[in-house]
Amino acid sequence: MLFLGRLAVPDSIKALLFDMDGVVLDTLAVEVIMAPKLLREVVHHDFTLPEDVIRANFPYDVPEFWRRVAAAVGHEATEKEVDRLTEALNEVRHTVSPPVHAGIVEIIDAARAAGLATGLVSNNPTPDILSMLDAAELRGCFDIVVGNDIEGLRKKPAPDPYLEGARRLGLAPELCVAIEDSLLGAEAASTAGCYTVGVATGACDFATLDAAKHVDVAYAGFGEQPPARMEGALA
Repeated sequence: MLFLGRLAVPDSIKALLFDMDGVVLDTLAVEVIMAPKLLREVVHHDFTLPEDVIRANFPYDVPEFWRRVAAAVGHEATEKEVDRLTEALNEVRHTVSPPVHAGIVEIIDAARAAGLATGLVSNNPTPDILSMLDAAELRGCFDIVVGNDIEGLRKKPAPDPYLEGARRLGLAPELCVAIEDSLLGAEAASTAGCYTVGVATGACDFATLDAAKHVDVAYAGFGEQPPARMEGALA
């Protein structure tokens, strides 16, 4: 099954499950700009926060992101500081309304027109997901939303979020495609049993996704031009 000449999936697939950060929304661009500025509110020595450090920690939930980037600049953040930074970044993300990645809406529309279900599986709390989807006018694009705040569900890279997404749609994971930008998310999806697509619009570049054992097929992006695609992609 081929969508718009941009995304090929097995014909047996019944649903597309999207990650949010780095796949649907370009929240990475926001964090690259804002993370150093916000971190200076709690780190009072001089530091440089390279973009590759932000990108490497981008797949984690927001509190863990702050713990890791603070440690990268030599600061052990207290839980109070982590809470403060998390609240500040969430406010920015809700206020700025990160742009939607190219091609995502068109692929969702094509999938729904073909009778496939669509879901969003994110390492963010559900209220934050819904707020950001509302700001981007995307909430209606998804049949189900799975956040990281569901009691009893482990966060990515555990398979639990994708297993829950498939369960809510009444499907076996093997009938779902998961679209992820990070190795952490790809591990969660692949371990759950989903056919796993990597797209290099967030945490990882194309070469990293292309070589990853948990990624079935990798794309440079889903824009109007035919994206790079790993050998063996279904046509």
